[in-house]
Amino acid sequence: MYPDRLIALQGRAEIVASCGNVTVGPDGTHGSPPCLCTAANGTRSKWIVPESSATHIGRSPVWLPYFYWQLPQDTYPGRRHIGYFYSTPARTRCLDGQPLGTAGCTWRRLPPARIMYPAALLAHGWNATTASHWPLRTHGPNTTAQTLHNIAVFGNASSLAQAAWLASRCCGC
Repeated sequence: MYPDRLIALQGRAEIVASCGNVTVGPDGTHGSPPCLCTAANGTRSKWIVPESSATHIGRSPVWLPYFYWQLPQDTYPGRRHIGYFYSTPARTRCLDGQPLGTAGCTWRRLPPARIMYPAALLAHGWNATTASHWPLRTHGPNTTAQTLHNIAVFGNASSLAQAAWLASRCCGC
């Protein structure tokens, strides 16, 4: 999708090759053109997804500023890599204790993995303000400050939670 390519801060040449040129109206707004991917057989469609996406964990880089640029640029000033987004397909998850590769399972959660619930993040000061990026214009709201704030909140909340997880238990309590 076009917005996904902008979020990924793909360059103008890459976006135009898949999506075509964007037509901008006199008020600065523009649409979201259909982006087409090419399959091995030469077919072009926005629905082409490699089979590996449905069976294996995927990883995509996450950049700042998040969705600030709403028109393709040759380069993105201030572009900064801040982490990865992981996709975990449910149908190929291994059950606890199931060996990788059996019955079609391709991945598993590591035993030390933990879940951080939204309420815990909100209690530590998470900024849940929603920025409206629509209608698309040349620039949207720059959410870099909010994102950096929330990264610090997550770090603090996870450090406190980890200390609780690692706290020794008393014997016989």
